[in-house]
Amino acid sequence: VLLSAGLDERSWASPEWNASAFTHFALRGLDGDADADGDRRVTAGELVEFVTPRVSDWVRDNRGARQVPVLFPKGDGAARVAAMHLVS
Repeated sequence: VLLSAGLDERSWASPEWNASAFTHFALRGLDGDADADGDRRVTAGELVEFVTPRVSDWVRDNRGARQVPVLFPKGDGAARVAAMHLVS
């Protein structure tokens, strides 16, 4: 499970995108921008690695706030999503 924000954080919207920052970057990632290794597939791991810094940076730069997406389960979530293919 990838949540849009951590504890006590707000999930910020962007009127220019008509979506939240999280949704905007998640959709871009699923459209292929998250394909870090160039194999024309997006894994859940690649999506997490794509979305997390972009959301955090956008919120910091445009809202002066903190929003860091959170992956669950905390312990082995990253291992679980590493090879989980989402789109080709």
